[in-house]
Amino acid sequence: MTLERPEASAAGGVGGRRRRRPEASAAELEAYPGKAQAVADTHGTDLETDTDALMIASAAAQARLFTPPAIRNTAGDDEASRLKRHRVAVVTLIEALAQPPMPPE
Repeated sequence: MTLERPEASAAGGVGGRRRRRPEASAAELEAYPGKAQAVADTHGTDLETDTDALMIASAAAQARLFTPPAIRNTAGDDEASRLKRHRVAVVTLIEALAQPPMPPE
């Protein structure tokens, strides 16, 4: 697959916005693998899968920080109420991702 606009790839993001993630802190390097391993141990999955799941959960939880208020709260609701609903949506998403795949028919 060839991108017409490579700057719009994952490195550039939508609209060519570049957001660079700083290097992981010592605390993150210490905590993250343990969290992923705990999930893997609980669900009988592998460390890489659960590291991916934690990255997805983190991105979903932080998505509202990078979305303008006029877009994330189109109804103009109380921001605290909207945040609560966003958190419910993130939990629902992660629960859906954690479900075992459907067996082929």
